[in-house]
Amino acid sequence: MNTKTKTLVLATTAALFASGAVQAQKDRSQDIQPTQRLAPELLVPITGEGIVDCVSSGGTNCTGDIPEFEQGTLVSTFDVSGCGLINNVKVGLDVTHTWVGDLAFTVTSPGGTPVTVFDRPGVPPATFGCSGNDIQAFLSDAAGSPVEDECAGTEPTIDGEFIPNNPLASMVGELGDGTWTLEVEDFAGGDTGNVNNWSLDLDCAAQPQPGDALFWVSKQFADGNNESVTVQMQCDSGNPTQQEVTLVPNNNFVAGFVLSNIPDDSNVTCTIREVAVSGDAYVTDYYMSGPSGDGISEVECTFEGPLQDEVNSCRIVNSPRPVEVTVSKEWIYPRDGGQDVDDSVEITLQCNAPIRGTPEVEGTWTSRQWIRGTDDAVFFVTPTSWDPANSCRAWENINDSRVEQVIDGCNNLTVRAGSGDSCTITNTVFFEGIPTLSQWGMAIMALLMLGVGFVSVRRFA
Repeated sequence: MNTKTKTLVLATTAALFASGAVQAQKDRSQDIQPTQRLAPELLVPITGEGIVDCVSSGGTNCTGDIPEFEQGTLVSTFDVSGCGLINNVKVGLDVTHTWVGDLAFTVTSPGGTPVTVFDRPGVPPATFGCSGNDIQAFLSDAAGSPVEDECAGTEPTIDGEFIPNNPLASMVGELGDGTWTLEVEDFAGGDTGNVNNWSLDLDCAAQPQPGDALFWVSKQFADGNNESVTVQMQCDSGNPTQQEVTLVPNNNFVAGFVLSNIPDDSNVTCTIREVAVSGDAYVTDYYMSGPSGDGISEVECTFEGPLQDEVNSCRIVNSPRPVEVTVSKEWIYPRDGGQDVDDSVEITLQCNAPIRGTPEVEGTWTSRQWIRGTDDAVFFVTPTSWDPANSCRAWENINDSRVEQVIDGCNNLTVRAGSGDSCTITNTVFFEGIPTLSQWGMAIMALLMLGVGFVSVRRFA
């Protein structure tokens, strides 16, 4: 693969309309509308390490009209060489087309893995999706926002780097060498356009050669966190002795390390570990498998004496540590000289994540603690989701007419790895010393008061 940085010049042209009557005209007043239309820039450069594009690579149908609705599919291909194993891949699209919510783009790797990276953004909720024009974008698992939600009021309406509709991580670990394919389909009539160019930004590991040892590394956050993580392999012999790769773990992200020039006596020791991840928010476990290492470690994957042509694997799993959820109690007596509170109350916490010492019931965990006076109720919750975060709510079981209760922040507590939450329940007590009566007690008290003359009944004619 030519790893030289290239600049792709993406020319934005006017929309292409077929001659003659426009068929299947859309009534799309309820669809996503851009708020503003501006003249597009004529040249938009996109650069990146390892970028190869269809036009420069001499591919087929790199620049071509997209068949109209139900008229077929545009298929474009180009070849990549010298990539080896795929560590990461981004897809670049340069497309001129009105109403981009009509379109879907599928990229297929040389290994035959198809990924629909762009699938009619805005459908649903809108029937026909984003009504803006033109695309000049990279689709990357590591981007900050999904392409599905993008529909700017400028042209191109989709401009920048976005998360694809489906993860490209499913291609990681395959050989990048060979023919890559882009398929484009229009799913609604009335709008036309063309592909100007498309590209791949490939991060590749060396392809194993006869006599090399291969080490697969997979990464998983148990809560689905997509934080980038650097993984390092260190060997005391062979070539290279130290290697690093940055992973963007979409639940299972894979990299391949290759060790060459292995001594015949095979007295090599190799270790694989993360460089850093989120401080103390996670517990890290290393799972080793292969001829040179097998078992579980909390420190690193260790492989003793890997042989030529040998394959070993290291799976790294980060599991969130429990975090604290604290419910504080405050008591207020409006009258001066109010006595200290020594009452016990029951605090209940309910979460959609495990609470220590509490069984699961239909996807929720509910725990209760008795506290006295102004003590805090402290619960330990293990997060299971990064985005969206887990949620909890807390309340106090109290039924007393003397008490006015104010709950501050307890109805929407947020919990994720490394971050707990807290809230406060404040009780204001009125009419100290007067017992609370039930409805029957109040009725009896009223009758007694009538009997002793405290209350009279006056009859009006």
